[in-house]
Amino acid sequence: MKATTKILIIGCCILLCGGGALLSSKENAKRSEPKSQIVPVINRQPQRGIWLWV
Repeated sequence: MKATTKILIIGCCILLCGGGALLSSKENAKRSEPKSQIVPVINRQPQRGIWLWV
């Protein structure tokens, strides 16, 4: 196998991997966007302070 053929094969692999990385990052960015304007509700009751009775 000639050296130029090896270089072309390696170059194609690098381009395919780079393209896949770019496409996968765009899909993740789209999924992370909120679908609606929902605000989380905090249902915790305020806790009273613990006092020592003397």
